[in-house]
Amino acid sequence: MIRLISALAMILMLAMPATAAVKIKFEPGPLEKLTVPSEWPFSQNSNFLERHKSFSIDDNSLSRGTMADCVFWLTNWEKNSEEHRQKRQGDMCIQKLGWWYYNSGDTSPIKEVLLSWATKQKPTFDVYYDDFNPDSYDTIALLAVFSSFYAVKYDEFTFTQDERVVVDKFVQDEMLNIPIDTVGEPKNQFFCDPRKHKVIGKRQSPRPDINTCGSNRWKVTISQLLVSLRFGNQELFFKGVYNTRFKLALFDDEGIYVTWATRGALAWDYSHD
Repeated sequence: MIRLISALAMILMLAMPATAAVKIKFEPGPLEKLTVPSEWPFSQNSNFLERHKSFSIDDNSLSRGTMADCVFWLTNWEKNSEEHRQKRQGDMCIQKLGWWYYNSGDTSPIKEVLLSWATKQKPTFDVYYDDFNPDSYDTIALLAVFSSFYAVKYDEFTFTQDERVVVDKFVQDEMLNIPIDTVGEPKNQFFCDPRKHKVIGKRQSPRPDINTCGSNRWKVTISQLLVSLRFGNQELFFKGVYNTRFKLALFDDEGIYVTWATRGALAWDYSHD
């Protein structure tokens, strides 16, 4: 009987709908008048890797086995699994596969991940009504960062023509529909309004969901802009503009970014994002 009650409680918890996001209305400004250029606007001749290596003072000790483990766990996603989450170390594979590229210039691990997501199974998550689900943060971070990487390093990926079509569509669709506005733990949280600085970070209940206005929205904003520029997607570009306005609204009159400022000493770690 106890097991039955527990199972029913879990089903109800997962079935609860997320709190509807509030669409923030901004007065139209110069950003809303911008249009996507017809061609990728950035130089293809970049010395980024050379400059990155010159500033890197630590040996990241990333092995081929570590890289392969990341590819395996990201292409065999299991939501709501603490074991899976521990093995992939949350969203740490962003850093690990990034380091792999920095060390080798090899895009094939991220290529394999993106193609698997586009053709088989992408990262997903459930909203827990009365608890935080780390999968929600990890899913959005992984999708946004790898989509950004694909947009910037597009010409370094060696897909077949059919694969390219599928992956191009996937990253555009994901960035158009990525659930950055979804409120987690809706029993205790509500959508974070970027204009209401005084309530952001308060330990109250209900409280603003910081993940709807924090580092993941930075990742999504950048990705929406880069992917829209890569494909000339005006609809997606407007979403990136909206989220740019959203993020700028989180700076107060003294230029302080409120979301991270409320985290105190933890803001240093978040600034790395």
